[in-house]
Amino acid sequence: MASYTYDNEAYSGGGSRTGMDSGPKRIKKKLSCCEITLIILGSLSAVMGIVMVSGGYQAMFDAIMKSQMAVAEGSASYDMWRVPPMPLYLQVYFFNISNPDEFVKGAKPILQEVGPFCYREYHEKKEIVFHPNNTVTFFQQRWWIWDAEMSGNHTVDDIIVGLNTIPVVSDVLLSGESCRMGSPSYISFPHFLNADPYLLDTVEGLDPQEDKHAFVMDMIPELGTPMWVAARMQINMLVRPYPGNALGRGKIDILSEVPEVYMPLMWFEVAAGVPEEMVGQLQTLLFMMRSPTMTIIWSVMIAVGSLLVVGVLTRHFMKRRKTLV
Repeated sequence: MASYTYDNEAYSGGGSRTGMDSGPKRIKKKLSCCEITLIILGSLSAVMGIVMVSGGYQAMFDAIMKSQMAVAEGSASYDMWRVPPMPLYLQVYFFNISNPDEFVKGAKPILQEVGPFCYREYHEKKEIVFHPNNTVTFFQQRWWIWDAEMSGNHTVDDIIVGLNTIPVVSDVLLSGESCRMGSPSYISFPHFLNADPYLLDTVEGLDPQEDKHAFVMDMIPELGTPMWVAARMQINMLVRPYPGNALGRGKIDILSEVPEVYMPLMWFEVAAGVPEEMVGQLQTLLFMMRSPTMTIIWSVMIAVGSLLVVGVLTRHFMKRRKTLV
């Protein structure tokens, strides 16, 4: 309720005053509790909006993100780092030699891709120790579970005709001798994708395709977090003829007539993506980061708060000027 103060003027001169002056008096009307509350709320809204638009919101957002992205006990990232919430999918494809008898006699090998043979790969970090120098040590446990559904009609008992060896693999064609104890193994992208055309000419049955055989990583730039990763590599073995010398020494009968070829043995894909239950959270987070929604909200708060303060004060002073007793 508004309060009022009355100004009474005293008579001067010889007359006597028997009561209040009968002339008009101006009322000094104070702000009501409701008006004061509205002014405070409007001021707070405007000040908060100005602070947020000036960088306060971004600083607060970055601080929260930094605390949750850090791999430290209690952060959201720690549990995901310790035990990834989604399995990795390992898919293996073997190359079956369709003409083994002709190949050992010098014919170009005809390859048939067989697969996928799928496993779900799980990781868990144990014995985690954080050190004062900002490093961490841990023991990582891995295990694989056969996925019959994703493997289709293939089983672990399928028979593959190929070279009897287990080599390793690189980005176009890289020697693997140093990491496979001297074995003549090489790595490439599957089906010799982006490799020298010569390699494709030495075999038949390969069909390199960018969408199926390239290394893929779908990143969220703002977070540095991959939404989807598919790492694909092919293991190849260098096959050379061993005819031996004129006396037959050093001859390997099964390899005496084979052509020299970088023989694809198998290729594999290790893939992982963000689990479905996290997609919605990431979409909301990215919407807040990429859209001007929050800037609009803070700007509206500034405008509404300022208008509220100005409106209350204007109404109050207009009523004060018009009020006469």
